Amino acid sequence: LEGYWTLKALEGEDAKDAFKGTNPGLKFDFENNTLSGNGGCNTFGGAFTLNDTNEFSAPNLVATMKMCFQENKEPQFLKALSTPDLTISLDENNILTFKQGETILLQFAKGGESVANETTAVNAESLA
Repeated sequence: LEGYWTLKALEGEDAKDAFKGTNPGLKFDFENNTLSGNGGCNTFGGAFTLNDTNEFSAPNLVATMKMCFQENKEPQFLKALSTPDLTISLDENNILTFKQGETILLQFAKGGESVANETTAVNAESLA
């Protein structure tokens, strides 16, 4: 699980449809048991636990509070990632899946830092 993971799907929706700006991603730090990444606009981080039966928990993630210009589902992403009692699995295609029971909440592909799907010009009209 070391390295950077880029969001592929949020609750079944393709990440490129859910995030018009930067695609979210995360990075595990097993030495410090912390998780960090980009939620689509803001950066986040916090402690996580992962036990021998692949039960994952990161209930106290914190995030910056920047003004975001692109349409995205960052609140849903951060809520899904903070959901208690998730189970994670890694399949043969190197897709990391976070599930609550049988419901797939998040899927990530290995590699790449966060990249923008689409950019929005910042001007007086877009600020209004």
